[in-house]
Amino acid sequence: MKLLLVILTCFTLVFLTGCKEEKRKEPEVNSLVNEMATEVSKMSIQAKEPLSMTIHHHIKGQHVYMECIVGPDFHFTDEKSKRKQGEGRLGVYVDGKLLETVSKGAFILKGIPSGTHTITVKLMHNDQTEYGLSESFVVEIN
Repeated sequence: MKLLLVILTCFTLVFLTGCKEEKRKEPEVNSLVNEMATEVSKMSIQAKEPLSMTIHHHIKGQHVYMECIVGPDFHFTDEKSKRKQGEGRLGVYVDGKLLETVSKGAFILKGIPSGTHTITVKLMHNDQTEYGLSESFVVEIN
């Protein structure tokens, strides 16, 4: 009888320890999604082109007609608020002095005095800080 009890006890122990449910490691979906999102974010930051500015101008009398193309994804605004990447205005300088601030891509500088002048256009953030992007050209007004 003792032998039967020992065998049953051993069998029960073997059965209970052998039938444990295996703990499978589930894939960490959230971790994978976060890693992928980080990589996509890095790629989009790297793929984002820097701003560029092209200026076309035409002189007629004492007026300088100007067109300023800024891209990619730039929006002209006259809102003077917090600095927001991709938004802003143009600072227009004649001979190193600020003539005006413009919030559109096409405009006219009126009444420029006769002579040779250097016109500089600087791209500005909403808060009046510079993007670090400017273009200068020389005009001869008759």
